[in-house]
Amino acid sequence: MIIALYVYLGVLSLVAIYLGRYIASKIDMYDWRFRKGQILADFAFACLLWPLLILKPQNILHPDLLFAAGRYDIAARAARLDRLRNDPPRCGSVVCYKQRHARHAETFGEFYFPATAVAYALAMRLQECPDLARTSEEGSILNWVMSRTEEPNIVTEVPREWWEFQFVADALIRDGQGTVRCIKCCESYPTGNLIPRDDSRPQGWSFDRLYCPKGHPILFVERAHVIRAAR
Repeated sequence: MIIALYVYLGVLSLVAIYLGRYIASKIDMYDWRFRKGQILADFAFACLLWPLLILKPQNILHPDLLFAAGRYDIAARAARLDRLRNDPPRCGSVVCYKQRHARHAETFGEFYFPATAVAYALAMRLQECPDLARTSEEGSILNWVMSRTEEPNIVTEVPREWWEFQFVADALIRDGQGTVRCIKCCESYPTGNLIPRDDSRPQGWSFDRLYCPKGHPILFVERAHVIRAAR
């Protein structure tokens, strides 16, 4: 019994050293900021329950499997946003936006806005709510469009990581700015021709919804999620 305990503790120490070295060399500051609790819990369980690793030796050979972030990797997204903030791509005189994150629906809009209109709308927005420059993506997007080239007809697509651009696009559309191409019907329209079908539900998700004149969904923007307790 004592021998078995010594063997268990000896192997536990080796596993702890091995996984500790992996964590020290591979886990970056974003993982520590957003997943510290998960990382420490995974480390503790892997060490204490090391006999179970024998059943899946690939977890020892590839420790990244043990410390995987899961489907929604907030740490990786934060790292990408920081890289965009510090080293954004070149911005042209025309900004193209394609929605990729609509909830519960597929949308078919491809929007084109003058970069000057995007810059003005964001500047007004941040003037009203200065804290957004620090807490949201809008400050980074404004810096990006402010560094735009003045050469005409240079089109730049909004990086997909800037999920919050959907709110900028919705505001510009409601103001009649830009044009849109419906990928579904292969037609281009002024944004003023889009059909709004916004909803306000007593429970669940509420969206600003825009459709092309032929009825295809163009842009769905999340506005509120109302949850009511059961009575």
